[in-house]
Amino acid sequence: MNSFDKSMVLHTMIRGKERYICQNDMVKVYRNLNKPAYFSVVALTGKFKNKVVAYGQSITLTNAFFKVSLASRQRALNNRTRCVHAWCIGQINNISNHIEVCDGREVTYQPFIRDDFHYIDNKKSVGNTRFLKAIMQGKNVSVHHRRTTL
Repeated sequence: MNSFDKSMVLHTMIRGKERYICQNDMVKVYRNLNKPAYFSVVALTGKFKNKVVAYGQSITLTNAFFKVSLASRQRALNNRTRCVHAWCIGQINNISNHIEVCDGREVTYQPFIRDDFHYIDNKKSVGNTRFLKAIMQGKNVSVHHRRTTL
């Protein structure tokens, strides 16, 4: 469904308005709270900065890292409500609705239990690590090849 055209641009319609994003643009991605099978993609640069530009069930970012707004998380804990306060940030590489088998390490975020993204296998925080690739699909994020720390 969602894929970049030959000029590396993805055109979408969001609430009846045309939006677009270029491959390798900086974005932040979060789980869509109303449609948990989907992730929302927000542009961090360009004409649609801070606007949702796409939705997908499988999102691939390169040069990716994780960010949690601790103040927003605290509000969510105090009010016992869900709100968007955690993202994976990086350069958009691919968007689709096709779930693929991933071979990286699985990372998750559990806002009512911990205040960080952490590896599922050993429960260690990913901290400020940048990853060459992060694939968001299903319940978790698969990360590949640790790169550097911020």
